[in-house]
Amino acid sequence: MSKIYQKNISFNIIPAKGKFGGFTLIELLVVVLIIGILAAIALPQYQMSVYKTRFNTVRSWVHSIRNAQEVYYMANGKYADDIRDLDIQFPNGCIYIANSSYSYDTLDCPDARLDVSRSYHGIIATVKKCPKYAPGCATYVEPYTVPYREGVGEGVMGFSPNCRASAAGGVPEEALAYAKKVCLSLGGTESVNKSGWYYLP
Repeated sequence: MSKIYQKNISFNIIPAKGKFGGFTLIELLVVVLIIGILAAIALPQYQMSVYKTRFNTVRSWVHSIRNAQEVYYMANGKYADDIRDLDIQFPNGCIYIANSSYSYDTLDCPDARLDVSRSYHGIIATVKKCPKYAPGCATYVEPYTVPYREGVGEGVMGFSPNCRASAAGGVPEEALAYAKKVCLSLGGTESVNKSGWYYLP
């Protein structure tokens, strides 16, 4: 019976003298330059994606508040004067400010400020941490049913759900332009009657 012999193969893992591997300074600079260019292109898109996600999360909070108000009405025969009476859990870190102005109660959260109208605006949710203006550049507005208040009848207040630039004074022009991009990227349709309003599907 014949035997099969396997020849031992040795690997020379020590490079020849003067031939150590490595990168030259030029090669490293080229790599750093390419990474910098890719980061400059990708970072704005990433920031937009993060902000849109935050916007849609806030949008879902507003839906939840509106729906909880309708459930409260069915159970009690009236709408809640205070959204803290609704069967809903708010995100951690939120501070409720009753009668923050003549027209609003405010829920101030880490990612958004929700002004719950007692007049005609509906719920106004300004999404914070905008890359162009940290206090928030894009605002989501949704109709909201308010209880009877002095001088204000009970009913649905506000317009069709829409996205708009923050109404806060002193918002930089670049932040307003960024809000427009956010609204359009969410499928907003510009209102012909109100400048800077984008009705959402």
